[in-house]
Amino acid sequence: MVTQAMDMEDLGPLSREYGPDSEIDPVCIDPVWKQIAAILLSRIRAGWYQPGKPIPSVKQLHQEFGIAKGTAERAVNWLKEQGLVRSVVGRGVFVLPEHMRPKNE
Repeated sequence: MVTQAMDMEDLGPLSREYGPDSEIDPVCIDPVWKQIAAILLSRIRAGWYQPGKPIPSVKQLHQEFGIAKGTAERAVNWLKEQGLVRSVVGRGVFVLPEHMRPKNE
């Protein structure tokens, strides 16, 4: 599950495990953007978002989780920094195929 994500230096340690069906916990010590990033990562790993297909837009994440758009953007940017997704201007953010992802993922 997301246990591997907890080892990623940029996301840092998380107080709990996040799965594809997890919800945001406003009283959790993990920042909301990290919770979103962990949920998105678990969805990618679980196959909810297939390689070559888009992840939800910032607006969709804002609506799904009831979070600020800036918070959603920060979570998506983390996925980009990790080399898991790539932006295509005017089209969205797409999951990269396994062979294009960093080896430590």
